Amino acid sequence: MAKVRKRHTQVAMEFKTWGGKRKGAGRPRKGSRPSEPHARRARFSRMTPVHVTMRVVAAVGALRRRHAYHAIRRAMYPILARSDFRIVHISLENDHIHAIVEADHEMALARGIQAFESSAAQRLNLAISKARGVRRRGTVFVD
Repeated sequence: MAKVRKRHTQVAMEFKTWGGKRKGAGRPRKGSRPSEPHARRARFSRMTPVHVTMRVVAAVGALRRRHAYHAIRRAMYPILARSDFRIVHISLENDHIHAIVEADHEMALARGIQAFESSAAQRLNLAISKARGVRRRGTVFVD
C-alpha cells in the first residue's frame, strides 16, 4: 500500500500589533486641552521680562470673582519678599493667569513660579471653600 503524502500549504505569519506608528499609539492625552510641551526654556538675561501662563483646573471655576482676586493678591505678598524674583504684571482671566515676571537666573525663575503657584493654590482653595461652603482640596494649576 502506498503512503499518501500530505500536501504542504504556506503558513500565514501573524505580526504583533504593538509598536510602530499607528492611530492611537503613544501615551494617552491628559484631557481635551493638552499641557505645554516639556522643552528647555530659552535662556534669558537678568532684566528680560518673561511671560508666564498658569492654567487652573475646571473645578476651581472662574478666577474673575472677588474671592479669587483677593486670594491671588494675598498670594503675591510672600513673593514680594524675594530679591531674585519679581512679578511685574499680572492679569486674571476666567481659566488662567498671565504674569510678566523678572528673575536673576533660571533657577530663581523656576523657584519663584513654584512659590507663587503654591501660595496661590493654598489661598484659592481656602477662598473657594469659604465661598461654596464645602472644603476644596487638591490640584489648582494644570501644569
